[in-house]
Amino acid sequence: MDALNNLMYGFGIALEPINIAYVFAGVFAGTIIGMLPGLGPISALALMIPITFAMEPSSGLILMAGVYYGAIFGGSTSSILLNAPGVAGTVATSFDGYPMAKQGMAGKALAIAAYASFIGGTVSVIFLMLVAPLLSKVAVSFGPAEYFALMVLGLTAVVSLSDKSLVKGLIAAVVGVMISIVGIDTQTGTERFTFNSIQLLDGIDFLVVALGIFALAEVFYMLLRGGGGKEAPRNAIGSLKLSGSEVKKIAGPISRSSVLGFFTGVLPGAGATIGSFLGYSMEKRLAKDGD
Repeated sequence: MDALNNLMYGFGIALEPINIAYVFAGVFAGTIIGMLPGLGPISALALMIPITFAMEPSSGLILMAGVYYGAIFGGSTSSILLNAPGVAGTVATSFDGYPMAKQGMAGKALAIAAYASFIGGTVSVIFLMLVAPLLSKVAVSFGPAEYFALMVLGLTAVVSLSDKSLVKGLIAAVVGVMISIVGIDTQTGTERFTFNSIQLLDGIDFLVVALGIFALAEVFYMLLRGGGGKEAPRNAIGSLKLSGSEVKKIAGPISRSSVLGFFTGVLPGAGATIGSFLGYSMEKRLAKDGD
């Protein structure tokens, strides 16, 4: 009964007009910042911290939550339109989103990303309210062995995406692990592969690598092509409206990925990047046409 009372009290605060205005402002600002490749939610939150100093604690948290949600969603826009992931969690969005944009269906890709983000976030919040105490015990019980198994599962999902050449997928995974361990070990404080360089002490950010792989590759490809070809014009966003058959097609993947993303996000340290790759790998395996 206390949980229900606390929930209703929270809804009362969240639905106040001023707090609704704050969340809209936060989502708008976060979306704009998330569209810029390389910034992401951390930069967006850092920019908003001074604004929240004079605010009520609940209003400040609501504003920051809106900024975070908006920044994560905004990263999908640059992934779809520019093949340059705005945040690490939207790398998988560029796999199919950017090819759709090149075919003149960028509007549909943006609409699908918006629907999936809204539904996934809503489902996760509802699940969290219902089973938070139980899941908190499971999350705390995760130790080194469980996290190792989770990371192996994530790497396996990444390798499985390159089904045309398993060797290339394994090589890419090994190179990725080598890049990720550069810097100071968080457990022991030992320097790894820094070569006495101060710039490498913080490691190599995953988003920087993703931008180099996707954005720079696209720039070089455009330079080699010289702007020719029969692809759709860059300003041809296309219709944002989805047909009934398209809605039916995306209903299953959105539902499954929402549940998978929730359980992945509950685990400390897993995050959106692992969840998005696991979801993409799962749908690629379940799809009748894996290509």
